[in-house]
Amino acid sequence: MKFILDDFESPQAEALFVDRVEPRRIFWDAYETAEKSMEEPVVLYYYGVGGVGKSTLSARLIKELKERRPAAKYGALDFDFVERREPYRVMALLKKRLEDSWGFQFPLFEVAYYTFLIRMGEEAEQREAKALVSGSPVLSMLCDAADIIPGASAVAGILKLVDQGVSLFRSQFGERKQLLRRMETMDMRLLREQLPICFASDMRDNLKGERKPFVLCLDTYEKLVNELAAVGDPLQNDLWLRGPGGLIQRIPGVIWVIGGRERLKWPELDGSQWDGVLRQYLLGTLSQTDSEEFLAASGVNEAAARRQIWELSGGLPVSLDLYVEQYRREGILPDGTAPAALHERVVRYMSDEEKNVFYLLACLGQWTRTQALDAAAAAGVPLSPVLYDKLCGFSFVLTEDGETYHLLRQVGETLKQHCPPAIRQALLGTNKEENEKKEESAAPVITLESSPEEYVRLHLAGMESEEACIAWVLEELDADLDLLAPHLETETFFAILGPIRQWAQETCPDGVLSLWTEALDAYGLFYVGQGEKAFLRLEAAVNALLDRDNMAVLDAALWIYHMICLDSMNWLDYLPIGQRAWERFTAAGETAYAQSQAGNMASMCDSLEMPEEQALWDSRRAAPDNAAESDAASDSTGGNDAASARRSAEKEIRWDSMNDEVSALLKKESLSPEETERLDDLTQELLALTKELYGAGTLRFISCYMYRFNFLANCKCKLDTR
Repeated sequence: MKFILDDFESPQAEALFVDRVEPRRIFWDAYETAEKSMEEPVVLYYYGVGGVGKSTLSARLIKELKERRPAAKYGALDFDFVERREPYRVMALLKKRLEDSWGFQFPLFEVAYYTFLIRMGEEAEQREAKALVSGSPVLSMLCDAADIIPGASAVAGILKLVDQGVSLFRSQFGERKQLLRRMETMDMRLLREQLPICFASDMRDNLKGERKPFVLCLDTYEKLVNELAAVGDPLQNDLWLRGPGGLIQRIPGVIWVIGGRERLKWPELDGSQWDGVLRQYLLGTLSQTDSEEFLAASGVNEAAARRQIWELSGGLPVSLDLYVEQYRREGILPDGTAPAALHERVVRYMSDEEKNVFYLLACLGQWTRTQALDAAAAAGVPLSPVLYDKLCGFSFVLTEDGETYHLLRQVGETLKQHCPPAIRQALLGTNKEENEKKEESAAPVITLESSPEEYVRLHLAGMESEEACIAWVLEELDADLDLLAPHLETETFFAILGPIRQWAQETCPDGVLSLWTEALDAYGLFYVGQGEKAFLRLEAAVNALLDRDNMAVLDAALWIYHMICLDSMNWLDYLPIGQRAWERFTAAGETAYAQSQAGNMASMCDSLEMPEEQALWDSRRAAPDNAAESDAASDSTGGNDAASARRSAEKEIRWDSMNDEVSALLKKESLSPEETERLDDLTQELLALTKELYGAGTLRFISCYMYRFNFLANCKCKLDTR
């Protein structure tokens, strides 16, 4: 463990504004326009995912304001640091800030607030009322001049002093006597609604004579309005700010700069009154150039390290900060796992209900409305259409067409990493405990066929060891991977393989799984036309696996090497590695693998016309090439009766007929669309029948496998473009 030393001068990406020119320009355009004329309110709302730099933008704007307009006044309040967010307490805190900063006075608001606290009658409010008196020149003087006991009504005393002609009270309250009298008998709810009106009235008095617009920054708006709050009507929590009796519409000369995570819904709630008043701007991530500039300034001197950190962070400022902190602390490049602190920043203001939905959506990868609602129902995650629409409005939920959505990559990755196992298992249909409670097992929402990459990533998220991952790949994916690449379904092949390679590189970079995925990757590359590169990588991976102890993986990699050597006619290259593999299997006592390998060697020797060597390897095989008799003996009907033999003979006749037809069609220079379709069906059927009759790995199976491959490589495109 290393000591952690303070580094107060370290740059922070969240404070980096090399690419924040546009948000700052927007502010200054509004400010300069307001200097000339301000006929209606101005609200600038900057929003974006947590850690994108909203708070620092407010601080930067105030800093620039002090530099460019030294005479201008401003105020700031971050709701993240406001413990109690009742409107009257927020206004009281804002009042205190402005008093301390500029000497502003709020006599009418103080009297109304004091009266409201007294009328509430709770002990805590009584104590707050007394504290308000001690901090208010007006209320303190009132208590002294009119013998008002703190905690008693102040209105009567004020009216008395106004009538007596006391100058201070006459100047401040002389024109408000009627309002003060109403406060004495006003309903509590109505009195509460008067508080922002009183605050606005005082604020107008404070701003009289000001030649510059007053800038008021309010940050972390989502803490003020929590739409999923369990009590009350949370969408009304900011009426003191935006409503008809609110501050925005009652204080001319103020530019409101608000920061939050999600787009404001004021236009939907209040209609067209916000047209031209509310201007909303999404803050994006930093560009690669700006990110690398920050990283260089932070002491990341290696260009490769800067590039990797940028790729991992995606330019999200908070993510950049966290990766840099990790890089400094550990002195090594990040391993691709999102820092835990990023998850905390993403979900900081989410309810549990929101979190679970976003975990689910992160696992889906991309989704439509119907898919999300169906998946949530299948996984037991509460998701109403109303909540879905709300969450799709979050700044890190992206869409190109308005129908299919996905999460900002860094957000999706960190949410997926922290997804509760129950949700992941439900999506895969593997939650046995839940399924046992139902009459039928739940159908998986995510399958290998429907969403191969997400299916694999979800399974990998639950893997605890390399051995467990290898076992899962062998049992669940090996057969599919063996077929996808040679069938030219390489997009799906790499979608399955990609997450496994990444997991192996991050979890066990020098392990057996990493070597195997290297072999599999070479397998895919061969079928996308990178034969020479693929062959060299595959050969290196197989040679390395020969020195490891996992015979199952060695056998799987050898099958790949065998097929590529056949397809590329590199028959001689296979023999020395095949010999070593057979010796390795034999020494390890793996008879089945040794016999299978002997069959591979026999087929290669046959292709090379090496009869003596072929005979040797045939003698080491588990069964002869033509296993029709043994197949007949193990027919599902059992026994060697005449019916079983007849069925076997009929299959062989069928095999011969299809083999001749396929061979004839492949020899033709051109095929009609009907012939192409016929060949597609025949090669698939012939391959299945060959496996049934003679077994996989036999020469006949390999021959039919090559028929299918040649068809896919040379004819399938004609079928697809019809």
